[in-house]
Amino acid sequence: MDFWSSFWNILWWTLWIFIVVSFFIVVIRILWDLLSDDSMGGWGKFFWTLFIVFLPIIGSLVYLIVRGPSMGQRTLERAAGDRAAQVEYVRGLMDEASGR
Repeated sequence: MDFWSSFWNILWWTLWIFIVVSFFIVVIRILWDLLSDDSMGGWGKFFWTLFIVFLPIIGSLVYLIVRGPSMGQRTLERAAGDRAAQVEYVRGLMDEASGR
């Protein structure tokens, strides 16, 4: 079956490429959240990472079910901390520029 023989073949492959790329983005986001979580110890991170690497679909689904609701909370806390650090840095620059 030739790839270019039908519009539906092209559409089907485009759909699958979109699904695979989306899955890789989700796995990278999960690993980013997992490795940047300060509340979890090293062994927990190790076993979660092994689970996600060797059984990616099941591991990702289980991670999203078990720890998914707190992913957003951790992201918001990190963003608030980054924002506070930015504000403090800019205040320091302003104080330095004004000669205080």
